[in-house]
Order: sequence, then structure tokens, then C-alpha cells
Amino acid sequence: MLIDGIFNFIGWVFLGHLSGALVLYLNHRFVFHGRFGRLPLVRSMRKLHTHHHRHSFDDQVNTYLKTPAWGRVSLTLLFLAAGIIVSPGFAAGLVTFAFVYAYRHRITHNGDTSKFAIHHMHHHQKANVNFAGVYPIFDRIFFTYEEPK
Repeated sequence: MLIDGIFNFIGWVFLGHLSGALVLYLNHRFVFHGRFGRLPLVRSMRKLHTHHHRHSFDDQVNTYLKTPAWGRVSLTLLFLAAGIIVSPGFAAGLVTFAFVYAYRHRITHNGDTSKFAIHHMHHHQKANVNFAGVYPIFDRIFFTYEEPK
């Protein structure tokens, strides 16, 4: 019975992690680079993202990698709600994705040359492709993948 509970929890963590990656992809594509970003509720998020793109390669890059306080509060509330509504394992998966994404994004903009970093930096050179922040498989699924040159 304990083993079943552990496997159940691990399944929810995996599903939460994958859901976090999907939500990031959809938000990046349709809010930060799409029409939904013009809505008043999310306009300020899109503006921050635009600054992030403008300073991708200069000495201000780390200034525009920081999530503002209201963003951190919003994410915390989202994770808590997911833990209550869906399951604690799902919330843990969202949190693991947030940490993986934050780490990968920071090192990508600070000299990493891994395949994932190259995928992301290609997006900064051509903003209508490669929206997936960590897992390029989402770009392949939604036909927005372009091989970095």
C-alpha cells in the first residue's frame, strides 16, 4: 500500500512538472509573443518579457531575468491552489518545473552552451520560433521548432 502511494505521488509530480512546462510554452507563445499579451491583465508581463528580449546579450541581462514580487506571489498562490485542488504531488511537480526552468534560464543567459541553451538563444534571435523554455519537444509537438543554425 505504501508503494502504491509513492508511485501515485511520483505520477502526480511528473504530471505537474509536465503541465508546468506546457503552461510555460503556451504563455510564452500566446501571451508574451501573441495577441493575448495585449489584454490589460497581462500587458505588464508582456512588457517585462519584451525588455528581457532587448537585453538578452548585454550587461543588463540579469536585471530582466528576475521575476517581480507580484509574479512570485502569483506563482506561490497558484502552486498552493494546485496542491489543494489537484494534489500535493501535482503542486510539487509545478514547483520542480519552476526551479528547473529558473536554473536553466539563468545559466542559458550567462554563458551556457548546451543544446537547450542554444535552442533558447535561437528564440532570442528569431522570436517566432522555439518558445519552449526547457523542453524543445513542445516546439516539435506544436510545429514551432526550428533548428538553431
